[in-house]
Amino acid sequence: EGIETEIMHAVPDKAVVAEAAEKLKEADGVIIGSPVYWASPSGEMVTFMDLLSAVGGNYLRHKPVAVLLSMFCTSI
Repeated sequence: EGIETEIMHAVPDKAVVAEAAEKLKEADGVIIGSPVYWASPSGEMVTFMDLLSAVGGNYLRHKPVAVLLSMFCTSI
């Protein structure tokens, strides 16, 4: 179908965040995935998204986004 994808690991590092912001300029959409810990995404993902919105938030405007979360449940 001509669809290109790329997997990036969301490390809250300035260089990685800047690279992700640059890629957002050309991206048609974004898929974000994270495990869920105590009813929220991982702290690493939250920090990454905070930094990304500060650096490249304008590139996220009006783009379709899908968020995938996984939960691990155990019985106590």
